[in-house]
Amino acid sequence: MQLRIIDNGKVDDMYLPADRKGAGHGVLSMQTRARQLGGKLGLEFTSQGSAVNLVFPASMQMVLND
Repeated sequence: MQLRIIDNGKVDDMYLPADRKGAGHGVLSMQTRARQLGGKLGLEFTSQGSAVNLVFPASMQMVLND
C-alpha cells in the first residue's frame, strides 16, 4: 500500500530564518512512526516541488482498515 502526496510548492532553506535552519523533528517523528508500523516514509524535493511517500506492506492494509 502506498500513499503519495505531491505539492508543487518549492522548499528551500534559504527562505528560513538562520535560527530555524535544520530545526524541528516533524519528519523524523513521522519516519519513526512509519517504521514502528512496518512502513517507510520518504521525502523528495525537486525544482518542481516536493512529495511525501508513505509505503506499508500489504498485510498492514487489514490493520488500517479496521
